[in-house]
Amino acid sequence: AALHRSRGHLVKALPLNRESVAILRRQGELVPLARALNNLSQTLTDLGDLASAELVLQESLRLKETRTVDRPALARGYLQLAELRMLRNDRRGVLGKLREAVGHARLVGDAVTVARCEFNTAELLRRSGETRAAHQRLLSARRLARSIPHWSKDPSRVSWIAKIEA
Repeated sequence: AALHRSRGHLVKALPLNRESVAILRRQGELVPLARALNNLSQTLTDLGDLASAELVLQESLRLKETRTVDRPALARGYLQLAELRMLRNDRRGVLGKLREAVGHARLVGDAVTVARCEFNTAELLRRSGETRAAHQRLLSARRLARSIPHWSKDPSRVSWIAKIEA
């Protein structure tokens, strides 16, 4: 599914994502199930089914909050939820989710997630007309992005660093 998604073959990725979720549910494997739900949510987001993507992501977050101890994934899950709500122009709780993501990301030393949260917070503030505060958050995101080693092999993270620095 991840290979199809990375190549833009979303229609092929979707049933494979759903099959992964079904298999992991039957097996009771909670950590991989939470990740598989995340992947399904990302595919649904890419397909434009934002309402379904949020429902699936909420289930993943509930698992991470109550049944697993995967703090890095929890941080990225809160970030993903905030970004999804931004795509839906639904600001309810976005800043709170970004704060939660930052808190968890800082605990595990995930500077890329912190930088993305700062970047998204800047965008929210800009949309609200709070340009001075938005500028400060953007500068913070850029400082963080510049401090992150570019040897990361995760293409998603490398592209976010480039976006923040632009």
